[in-house]
Amino acid sequence: MKRAIVLTYHCIGTPKNSVRLPGLYVTSKMFAFQMYYLKTFGYNVVRLNDILAFSLEQPSNSKLVAITFDDGFKSFLEFAFPILDKYKFPATVFLVSSLAGKHNAWDSDYVNEIRELMDWDDINFLKEKAIDFGAHSKTHPDLPKLSESDLETEIRGSKDDIESKLSIPIDFFCYPYGSYDDKVTASVKRAGFKAAFTTKKGYVRTGDKPYEFNRMSIKLNTGPIAFSYKLLL
Repeated sequence: MKRAIVLTYHCIGTPKNSVRLPGLYVTSKMFAFQMYYLKTFGYNVVRLNDILAFSLEQPSNSKLVAITFDDGFKSFLEFAFPILDKYKFPATVFLVSSLAGKHNAWDSDYVNEIRELMDWDDINFLKEKAIDFGAHSKTHPDLPKLSESDLETEIRGSKDDIESKLSIPIDFFCYPYGSYDDKVTASVKRAGFKAAFTTKKGYVRTGDKPYEFNRMSIKLNTGPIAFSYKLLL
């Protein structure tokens, strides 16, 4: 059976020694290698709409890879975008909508680092450069712990925020912390998203549930061999 892969990144750069969870980083040098690898070995780097189409009806195209970034860190604009632009690769950034232009308030104390988030000028610039955007809630909470009304605010509210700022449809959602349940997926559907992405490790196959798509996380310790292994489609 054919399968596709959705890669997940967070921060591009080199973590400080004091940072907790340095695995959320990928160095710019390693990211450049990974994009070179995709280009050199003939992977079809596609948009999330293509991944959704693949899951609904298996196409003839093979070696499909989509690239996603969670949270909307400024390091995407500084380090990842120039490399993606070099190879003309599409990518999707999932935004924490009410924190654009601010910082990672949801975990800065825990990770011992304040990480700057892109502002709406940055995001609009990237939109014009063919970068796609999805919603990652308004404030990055643990969604299953919320009431129905708070879920509506976080999920539908993030979609409304981004669409109002970018004047384009926002069709894809990404669960903060990868945390969801039936109540959360129902709220995502009601908000009008076409699909949603988890942090569960795995490929995307035809027939997969569109609101529970797997992804493959790329981390600081994902070296060349590990990266190539993840791409065994």
